[in-house]
Amino acid sequence: MEAKVKKINQVPKGYIKTRNTTTAPKGYAWYSNGISRFDKQGKRKSVLVKLNHNKMAKKRNMNKAPLLKRIEANITPGLKKMAKKNGGIALKIVSKRTGTVKNRTMDSKLKALPPGYRLSRTGKVYYEARKNRSDKARKRI
Repeated sequence: MEAKVKKINQVPKGYIKTRNTTTAPKGYAWYSNGISRFDKQGKRKSVLVKLNHNKMAKKRNMNKAPLLKRIEANITPGLKKMAKKNGGIALKIVSKRTGTVKNRTMDSKLKALPPGYRLSRTGKVYYEARKNRSDKARKRI
């Protein structure tokens, strides 16, 4: 027989998040009133609190989203036409690259765009920083 547990939307006053729990349903977290699990008087109370995923997603994408919006706002029909003709163009170049190149001789023969934000042939903006998909940005002379 399962024990009935309250599912609520806000954390009650005085309750703290129970750490290292894995039994909460997806989208919920366990909170308790802070009394020991081994209390013999039975004063411990636990509730399931619904997580607010929108706030967490905004925190994660806080730095990236405004830059992407600015880049997308500056795309003109002429840029899209040039990307379609050339097979993509680099919009914002970065110096950071990830991964490894397995075959350097083959990689040196293929021409690639520099790492960073790119405009694809179809007109979509994406980010690419893998070493085997990008060439180093040239230093300005």
